[in-house]
Amino acid sequence: MTMIRNLFARNWVSITSPTQVATHHGELTMDIGSFDLNRDPESFTSSTEQFFWARAKERHYKAIIAEAEAKVKTGELIAVAEVRRQADQAGRSTRDAVLALPDRVASMLVGRTEREIVVELRRECRELLNSIGNEFDPPEADKS
Repeated sequence: MTMIRNLFARNWVSITSPTQVATHHGELTMDIGSFDLNRDPESFTSSTEQFFWARAKERHYKAIIAEAEAKVKTGELIAVAEVRRQADQAGRSTRDAVLALPDRVASMLVGRTEREIVVELRRECRELLNSIGNEFDPPEADKS
């Protein structure tokens, strides 16, 4: 970057605004406008255009990184590994709770009528689903 800056300094004296550059002889003033960051840098006709394209691209990606870092600090963005770990934990917990349901309620259903069994199974299923839902609710401080 320093070499580019030095090359630029030898050929260009002043930058009067972000969009205007003047040669040291004052012969050329060029409005550089905005750049397509996906454009091939070799397609530019001058080294000045390449320089400003490179600088715009660098600033663009620095802004993206700064935005991501700010989101991490505020808790809006978390690591993919953490999300996968929590999803795996939630899946395993749910599976274990569902698989434990028949063993837990089997003895309670012996000797009951079909209607009582259906009522008891629905109650146990609702209770199970509520406990799973409560287990994965975010803490009160995180709710907006």
